[in-house]
Amino acid sequence: MNEVRSIGGRLVLAAFAALLGLVAASLAGQAAAAEPPPSVVRDCASRAETTRPLRFGETTGAVRIGPLELRGVRDWRTRKSVLQTRRDGVYRVKILAVVAASARVTLAIAPRSRSVAALDYVGDAEPAAAVTFIGCSRTVRSRIRPGFVGPVTSFPGEFVLQRPACVAIEVWTTKRPRPLLGKLALGRSCS
Repeated sequence: MNEVRSIGGRLVLAAFAALLGLVAASLAGQAAAAEPPPSVVRDCASRAETTRPLRFGETTGAVRIGPLELRGVRDWRTRKSVLQTRRDGVYRVKILAVVAASARVTLAIAPRSRSVAALDYVGDAEPAAAVTFIGCSRTVRSRIRPGFVGPVTSFPGEFVLQRPACVAIEVWTTKRPRPLLGKLALGRSCS
């Protein structure tokens, strides 16, 4: 009888060890998958500038997620506002991306929204699922005014939509192993 319990105990331990191995392999696969998708890159040299340095939080209608602020998002909440942007069979919604000084931030359309949305922050390239912004250092000289670029760097661009949608986004930073998540109501409510 003791021999049966001993064999049964070893089987339970072996099954438990196998289960732990499967869980560890699953978690390792998730950790490996936790990186931003391939993206086009906008760096400091491709920035837009204004007549004065910009700062976070100075405009209404912006959505801030970590070191990224998307300006003009709230202007596109209604279906009517988005429907007016139709060009070449898609809707082009202008949204200014503002990035903290020296930050490297990847804005990605979440996988579940890629069938309806893409990003066009490069211009001549095809819209993409992700774009990486590299903010200027605070001490980079401005090209259009005396002084420096300042605490944030701006990049104009567009969200390209197949139809008005609630668009799920991911914001990847070098300081976090997983993305910050958000939703943008672009002509359709997210509630």
